[in-house]
Amino acid sequence: MTIFCVHGIHTSDKDNVTAKLAPAFRQVCDEPVVVWKYGYALALTTGLTDFLNKRRAAKLAKLVKPGDSILAHSNGCAIAYLLQNSVPLDRLILVQPALDSWRTFDNVRKVLVVYNASDDVVGASSFGFCSAWGDMGKEGYTGTLDNVEMWNAEAPPHLLPSYSGHSGVVEDDRHRQQWSAALARWMTNNKE
Repeated sequence: MTIFCVHGIHTSDKDNVTAKLAPAFRQVCDEPVVVWKYGYALALTTGLTDFLNKRRAAKLAKLVKPGDSILAHSNGCAIAYLLQNSVPLDRLILVQPALDSWRTFDNVRKVLVVYNASDDVVGASSFGFCSAWGDMGKEGYTGTLDNVEMWNAEAPPHLLPSYSGHSGVVEDDRHRQQWSAALARWMTNNKE
């Protein structure tokens, strides 16, 4: 099995949140870790966003096998959501997801949603129409499935340092190191 890291939009290599988290996953997890890049994308909060994300998910689906896992940030979470509709995933970590908070993950065994009420980026994305984009990164998961666990980044578990905003998980070395290690442990501990 493989862990794929899927970034958000407006991402250059130096700003890629999942690429910054990936080294800890390579240290902690037994599975290969692949940083998958779809390139720089514009914030288009219309049906065009889903159209483009469906194309991105279809490209990623050519690499992902049933039972693989994904670490995603922001728009990468919308891509992972669309992907799980066609490829069954084992584990899925959604960091500050730009995704409707009610979306369900029927084709994923275990999901972790990291959110905080200060994420104004995904709060703004909820104004998009005809799109899966929403404010899960601000509100958390509001659906009813029991395969979803939530961590509020402003009151985090496991003695993690709190953060706020959209990319606070990697705002400095301390946050990046502690959060990436904790997320990698969650990925590893939830294999069964």
